[in-house]
Amino acid sequence: MFRSSQPKGFELKRFFNPRQPALSIASRDLTVTSDSSTVNTVAKLMLNRYRRVPVVSNNMELSGIVTIIDILNFLGGGEKFKLYSRKANGIDMPVKNIKNQNVHTINPNMSILKSLKFFRNRGKGAYPLIQNGILKGIISEWDFIENMTAPVDVRVESIMTHKPIIARKDYSVWDAAKMMCRGGFRRLPVTEQDILLGIVTPYDIISYLVKGERVSKHKLQSARVSSVMNRFVTTIEPDISIIETIELMRNKKVGGLPVIEDEELVGIITERDILNALVI
Repeated sequence: MFRSSQPKGFELKRFFNPRQPALSIASRDLTVTSDSSTVNTVAKLMLNRYRRVPVVSNNMELSGIVTIIDILNFLGGGEKFKLYSRKANGIDMPVKNIKNQNVHTINPNMSILKSLKFFRNRGKGAYPLIQNGILKGIISEWDFIENMTAPVDVRVESIMTHKPIIARKDYSVWDAAKMMCRGGFRRLPVTEQDILLGIVTPYDIISYLVKGERVSKHKLQSARVSSVMNRFVTTIEPDISIIETIELMRNKKVGGLPVIEDEELVGIITERDILNALVI
């Protein structure tokens, strides 16, 4: 079957009033933490499927943010592991030691149109909404996805990421963690001869690392991806419509879906791919 390679998009105004303020679609019921909270405490919050936790003072003044990748970096995926391995308190270290302090923020009154441009220029998945130094909410790629319901004639294959970065089942957890931290990947499909075996995410690795004995380089290098990956993966086909895809993402509460054709992995579609397809 002939398929056009020309990427398609869809108009922002089909889903949103472009002049509407960012706060109107942002998450306002936030889970936050303080500088004195331990990495262990925040890691356990992350395992409830939070991707990021703002670090605030008692009056909700933002002092930084901790992401799931920061936790993975600290526990063995990047440079922050040196800090973990040198300190006796390890995972009970205050989160202030690993938080990101130079955080790009958005004014709550910035329009959805300008906010989307901000996303594209900065390349992050979410931004705190700050007014007079106080945290008012967080706007994320997911907030856009949740509000996209109007039908459009665009298929997955038109906007998906082809040839995604993958992991092998015999990779060490150490290698997978480093790939995520260096590349900023939220998920790695696990394949063998192009057949999807599962998917591994930072949540899978952190869940493994916070159990049992203290994390060590040996623990990370001896465990295989096959032992931590999720084998029950929701997938989608390339000729499915984008709106059906978004509905599936919402129902399954996932930010990305492997794309399968004739049992082989041909791509992946994520929140970012969908936002990048919006014509502004």
